Amino acid sequence: MRLNDFLSINRWLVENKSTFEVANTSLVMTNFDRNYLEKMRKAKNISTKVYEMKIGLTKSRYYRWVNNDVDLPMELVVGIKKILGLSNYELINAMGPETEEGLNFLCGMVFSIINRLPLQKYKDELAKHDKGAAKEQPYDKISILLDLLSKYCEYKHVNEQQLNKLRQSFNLLSAYTLMDAITVLVILNIDSGTDHIMEPLNSRLLETWVYKNITNSLFGLRNISIGVGIDLSLFFVRNHLISQAKDIIANMEEKLSKNNMLDGYSNYLFASMNDVIYGNFEGKDNAYKKMDNSKIFLPTLEFKFWKNILGRQ
Repeated sequence: MRLNDFLSINRWLVENKSTFEVANTSLVMTNFDRNYLEKMRKAKNISTKVYEMKIGLTKSRYYRWVNNDVDLPMELVVGIKKILGLSNYELINAMGPETEEGLNFLCGMVFSIINRLPLQKYKDELAKHDKGAAKEQPYDKISILLDLLSKYCEYKHVNEQQLNKLRQSFNLLSAYTLMDAITVLVILNIDSGTDHIMEPLNSRLLETWVYKNITNSLFGLRNISIGVGIDLSLFFVRNHLISQAKDIIANMEEKLSKNNMLDGYSNYLFASMNDVIYGNFEGKDNAYKKMDNSKIFLPTLEFKFWKNILGRQ
């Protein structure tokens, strides 16, 4: 397994190509239990106009945040907290594990691993967040993942203790974020390359995340989500779970079509995936020829991914 063998990671890197540096700012775009804060607003009968008047947060931007379409800077979230009259403890309880800063950090780290760039700056930054038993989220998981991936990609060595620790942390979740989705994909594929039997990771949560986000109004997230779905389908193919592989492709195609979001390229990719799933060599050959003719319009990472999947390396 190589990290650039994932369509989702390739698309994620292209989408975040300007964020490959370790963050050097104290501004953290934090993810909260947004529905909890919205319920608190309604319970206290506070109009969204109050947010606009007091902290400059418009109604449309607020609801885009509630619907997980955008993030807000910490100062605006603190402003919401003050308006709602929440205690510091109540605000901390509403905090989730994923931050924009954390995502950017992970993206830069993955980019560096793929391109065999020095990782010391990431190790140094992670050390700042290491507080022993009280490690900060999401950096505790990222720290384990960095050590796990750097050794696996270079030496094909799997630290079973670290891998199991990561897996157990995800088995406690009831829903995934983008960071979780990327990490779980990596864990699944590392698992499939080992002979060790561990507690199975719930791939259904990953499917649920895909189906929720492939119709997102933000094209970048929708594009990455399709990549996650295709990667998960390929994982099932490699593990001879053909029925599950077919279902993911069919479900993604159906959901996009129902929402009038099925563009020509995605439709073509789903058809190519069906050729891969069914082992249709003639179809794969035709798919590669069409892909090769279109490579000038494709990101280099995406073309290399399909070249590999269609057996043309």
